[in-house]
Amino acid sequence: MYDAYVGKAKANTNPDQYDWDWAMASPYVAEFLQAAQIKLKALGVHETWFEDLKSNAINKIINSQWVFTIKRTASGKIKKFKARIVLRGDQMDNIDQTTGKERDNASPVAAWPTIRLFLVTSIRNKWITTTIDFSNAFVQSILPEDDPVWMHIPRGYKSTKGPDYCLKLKKSLYGHKRAPLLWFEHLAEVFGKLGLKQSKFDPCLLDGKDIMVVQYVDDCGIAAPNQARIDKFISDLKDIGLQLTQKESFSEFLGIHKSIQAP
Repeated sequence: MYDAYVGKAKANTNPDQYDWDWAMASPYVAEFLQAAQIKLKALGVHETWFEDLKSNAINKIINSQWVFTIKRTASGKIKKFKARIVLRGDQMDNIDQTTGKERDNASPVAAWPTIRLFLVTSIRNKWITTTIDFSNAFVQSILPEDDPVWMHIPRGYKSTKGPDYCLKLKKSLYGHKRAPLLWFEHLAEVFGKLGLKQSKFDPCLLDGKDIMVVQYVDDCGIAAPNQARIDKFISDLKDIGLQLTQKESFSEFLGIHKSIQAP
């Protein structure tokens, strides 16, 4: 019943999305550079990587690329400038060193029938809903020690130690072949600690005592009888160490721009 997210690159049809060259030549170069600094600072806080000698890399050193995006309001007004470092996963070896076979990296994401079920159940129970978005989601999951990854210094920046250094990843990054699955497994473990159980029909639909959650990669819809229960759940997630942002309503889940109200 559930879909799968495998992190494959798609053709860019978004006029508000820029690569490094386009961003640096755009009228928003200052805003994009500021967004890049914010991203690098956030990755530093997460201890995503450390500088390591290129000679220490036992695997191919992977390239990365910048993806800059302009976020707009529903009316088209610029709301935010975002920057993301994406690992060139197409350059990675996908062979399991233990079995010698290619890994299956597909990660479950909630199917639309599951999301509709979540909404219908919430309305019938007269529960309130909200949406949370996990900040820098993939870098909140730790890379397994048996699958080390080295990455070249992101474009536009230099190593603080010299040209003989690259970055060894400690956390996952967008573009990593296993990033979606590692994040899903990490979040599933956290939800389990908080008493939620996965549906046998769709692992991205979970329920616990007086609460229900639907997950789509780094977006989660939450339904509960009252705001206090939702606030407690979000507080528990933060206490565990997850970084997230609460949206105003469920209408922001996956870009659904309409209000959801129980009769």
